[in-house]
Amino acid sequence: MEIYLKGGYDLLDENHATKSLFDLPKVQMLEDATGHFHLRNLSVHRAETEEDALNLLFIGDTNRVVSETPKNDASTRSHCIFMIQLESQATGSDVKLVSKIHLVDLSGSERVFKTGTDDKTTIAEAISINSGLSHLQLVIQALNKKARGEQDHIPFRGNMMTMILRDSLGGNCNTKMIATISALKEDIHESLGTCKFARSVQMVQNDMKKNERADPGVIIARLKKEVAELKAELAMANGGEGKDHLTSEDLDRCNHMVGNFIKSDDPSQTLVLPDRLMINQCFYQFRNLYKQMEKKAKVGGGGGPLAIEDTPSKSSDRGAASGLPSKE
Repeated sequence: MEIYLKGGYDLLDENHATKSLFDLPKVQMLEDATGHFHLRNLSVHRAETEEDALNLLFIGDTNRVVSETPKNDASTRSHCIFMIQLESQATGSDVKLVSKIHLVDLSGSERVFKTGTDDKTTIAEAISINSGLSHLQLVIQALNKKARGEQDHIPFRGNMMTMILRDSLGGNCNTKMIATISALKEDIHESLGTCKFARSVQMVQNDMKKNERADPGVIIARLKKEVAELKAELAMANGGEGKDHLTSEDLDRCNHMVGNFIKSDDPSQTLVLPDRLMINQCFYQFRNLYKQMEKKAKVGGGGGPLAIEDTPSKSSDRGAASGLPSKE
């Protein structure tokens, strides 16, 4: 996201190649009832690998507004924020770890009289850049005063950039700043100002902790699984009527469940079967797979893929499929 002339623009919009910056939808800040800010019209891209994320970073940086000034041949005329969200979740766990990273490229402060130009656009850009840096400095100073117990209010709402970086300044975060300064003698005042600003950022106190969230989808799936297991257990405990024979759909279901059970790495994976005949059928499949493994071991064939046969149970003998007794 680029903050140019106090407006936000999406640098990763798919139509950027055919439109100018001002033709793109402007990013709008929205606040919900809990006080959290949301960005409307800012696209979200999923990165499966590190290479995908670096490509997005390169595209966004390439699309920034850059122009020549008396001090720099390729000066960035805006502040830019690259937002990354990371999610981590163990298999079968209800808890998800979430992290948000803000990579911020602040444009350097510019004194208009030092630019040596009367171009209105360049002057407007310099004013906007300095305004964003000024509001950011006010927030940093307020955070330092709050740490000393001198102030409670933090003016995040003063600028679009400070509202976006609210989660990265103080509180549950880890803040790092890299300051670049000029070695030229005529830039000594700007260099000293940058060092003082970096010093004030260093004084900000953070209180970091894990961001853990419950995953509703996993919880619902686990509860449904528990309900199905309890219903099956209750039906067998009450001596409910079982099936006289297994249909082709029942056989497919048993074979599919056995296959998923073997292939799954989830230690909590179970087989939920409401009928004794279906239990016998699954035991038959496990016995068949075991015999295949024994046979391959004897001939030295190694551990190749196992085939699950669709061998039906006899309707007249509920234990015939597995060799288990049909009665307790």
